[in-house]
Amino acid sequence: MLPLPGGVKEEPLPVVEGSDRLEQLIAYFDLALHMSREEVKQEYAVQRKLLAPDGCNEPRLLAAMLMMNPSLKISSKTEKSSPLGPCLDEKNKMENLENYRLARILQVLLDEKGKLQSAQRRLVATRYRVNVLKQEIKGLNEKLEELKRIEDSIRGRE
Repeated sequence: MLPLPGGVKEEPLPVVEGSDRLEQLIAYFDLALHMSREEVKQEYAVQRKLLAPDGCNEPRLLAAMLMMNPSLKISSKTEKSSPLGPCLDEKNKMENLENYRLARILQVLLDEKGKLQSAQRRLVATRYRVNVLKQEIKGLNEKLEELKRIEDSIRGRE
């Protein structure tokens, strides 16, 4: 098997045809998912430098794979600048159907990761609001108990 793409080298990857290339991309995706935050940030920077300005080259696919790493957060800014844009157009579909199909799969995964992270942010905000409301309820209950004691005290004087 050929060495895995990316890493410390900043040079284009060798073109490998067939199942060996698929195997290599799957292995890279697996590595990308399990890299530390610092490793994935460094590797992402390398792949971003190698992006073809207008076309769909392999570093675009690799950058998208790196974006799937759980330690990276997908911001709305990142979503808008997805490296897969050129890979998803009709021109690329005609030139390289395999890359087009892989890009579509990766884009769905990135979209789902973005939705999940958005839902997680909403959940954190909701939990915070629930805690604030619990504190308010606790304070109101304490005031209610105090009012009941005052009421009982006034009734006791009558």
